[in-house]
Amino acid sequence: MENLNIALYPDESLESCLLRLGQHQGYDRFAHFAEECLCRFLEEHEAVSGALPKQLDRINVYHAQSSHQLRVRVLRQLETDLQLEPFSILKLALTRSDTYFSPEQRAVHRMGVDFPQAVLRTNNTPICPQCLRHSPYIRQRWELLPYTACHIHECELLNQCPECGKSCDFKYSEDITHCDCGFDFRDAQTKPANEASLWLSTILVATEVEGNCLGALDLSARFGFLSWLLRSRTESDVDIQGVYDYCREWPKNFRSELKKAIAKADQTRIKPWQYTSLDDVFGTTLRDCSRLPYQDFKRNIVLSALFDELLSAVSVLGSKSGGLGDVLVSVLDAAALLSCSTNRIYQLYEQGEVKLATKVSLHSKLPSYLPAFTLRSIVDTRLALLGTGLNSSANDCAQGGL
Repeated sequence: MENLNIALYPDESLESCLLRLGQHQGYDRFAHFAEECLCRFLEEHEAVSGALPKQLDRINVYHAQSSHQLRVRVLRQLETDLQLEPFSILKLALTRSDTYFSPEQRAVHRMGVDFPQAVLRTNNTPICPQCLRHSPYIRQRWELLPYTACHIHECELLNQCPECGKSCDFKYSEDITHCDCGFDFRDAQTKPANEASLWLSTILVATEVEGNCLGALDLSARFGFLSWLLRSRTESDVDIQGVYDYCREWPKNFRSELKKAIAKADQTRIKPWQYTSLDDVFGTTLRDCSRLPYQDFKRNIVLSALFDELLSAVSVLGSKSGGLGDVLVSVLDAAALLSCSTNRIYQLYEQGEVKLATKVSLHSKLPSYLPAFTLRSIVDTRLALLGTGLNSSANDCAQGGL
């Protein structure tokens, strides 16, 4: 293969990069280019199904189930054949991550950022005509479902061809700048984006954003917050304006929701507080926010706001029948509230730092899911162990702030 000095861009999608490389090598269809790459690879390695698919929409590394290592090696071989800088193509790939945003939401990784696989577009890819005029390639950010406006040109992304109405889908047409009907997307007129769409799109990609609750977080933490906020919604009912308004009122609105949940639990409970679990009060709220990428309060603002409200509620003296501080939490809940591992909770229990509020069978290990400690004891433990290395990122939690 010839090195034709094609320009590579750090914000380009892998599919766009490989499509352009194939076209610069003279291939009319991506399938022919992929077949050539695979043949060169198989000269030194035995044939393995799935090493490099011929479908552009299946080429990314995270799609590979058992052949992701071979796919990485094919891409590295392509870099060598084209005499490119090491990892110049591979760094554009979306790879599998060990991070989970929830049991159902696995993360993918790209250039130091983890984000839910669920936010990736699976059908068409909208484009910004003004960006294409500057450089004709597909930006990776356009592949994100919540990214609906170009944060650079402050315009709406183009989803359909103005000429024929067909969806923009370069992976199917294998043409970045033109529609199947021949219309040049670079000639399309753009519409100004509304404030909410532009804000959300900026949050997803900009390194620093001032004036909102997510601006100080890194990109992975922002995706974590948004995945928590949209956890019960589908693509079709995501209200961008609603997300924008909710974030503007954060954390007052969230803490108000928690207060209402506590009041409702107090009115409807049929058991004393001492026999009530934290799940009975807040449902899966703690579990949902503890599964986000970070466990420290500096980067997990949902967990931080939840702890602030618990600290405020526990500090209020209860009646003779008890109060929220007397509800029971499990080892898993305690680990989330202390931003540590379950092994650390067992260690604190064995050392007498936290005491059981229920009885367990003698000589048996305390089940991690069993409500066993009072919420007050866990909150007090966090405050008492600040500065001991339990959680070096939460030194401000005693003041109720981030």
